[in-house]
Amino acid sequence: METFHNIGTSTDWIVMIVYFIAIMLFGSYFGRYTKTTSDFFFGGRRFSWWLITMSIVATGVGSHSFVKYSAKGFEHGISSSMTYLNDWFFVPFFMFGWL
Repeated sequence: METFHNIGTSTDWIVMIVYFIAIMLFGSYFGRYTKTTSDFFFGGRRFSWWLITMSIVATGVGSHSFVKYSAKGFEHGISSSMTYLNDWFFVPFFMFGWL
């Protein structure tokens, strides 16, 4: 069995720390424009409905979906296809603002 004495080099750690600081500064800068949860979830109502809908769809049906649906299909058989259909069932509700 291998043991790990050193996890990463100094270059790896420097890159991770610089990335972490950059993300914190980015979030702090743009976070001050968000006053409410509506501002956070809907971008302050500055974006059109179709852009928000596509963002929700891309979040719900992403690259992980293929892994998720394959695993559920293996576990439960063909009835697991309802999981996939349920995702697309709610798309019109998001698109037209019914939810």
